[in-house]
Amino acid sequence: MTRSSMITIYPPEQYQDLTTDEIEQLVEEEFNTSIQNEKGRAFKDMLRGVLLVIIAIPLFTFHWKKAQTIWCRDSDIEDTD
Repeated sequence: MTRSSMITIYPPEQYQDLTTDEIEQLVEEEFNTSIQNEKGRAFKDMLRGVLLVIIAIPLFTFHWKKAQTIWCRDSDIEDTD
């Protein structure tokens, strides 16, 4: 959301008792709140990605070792035949 699109949230008819500076202050506060919300979402998304990697690497390693063990065992069985 941009500052110019936020000004339309505060139409003059609804806030006749507020000055232009007060409306600008409301828009500035709304803009700062919007930025803080976006930062919070970005941090949560980054944290989610880091946790996914932390969980996925050990799981993949376990799966890979298990698959290699089964593959080696199957290869030994075929070699003895």
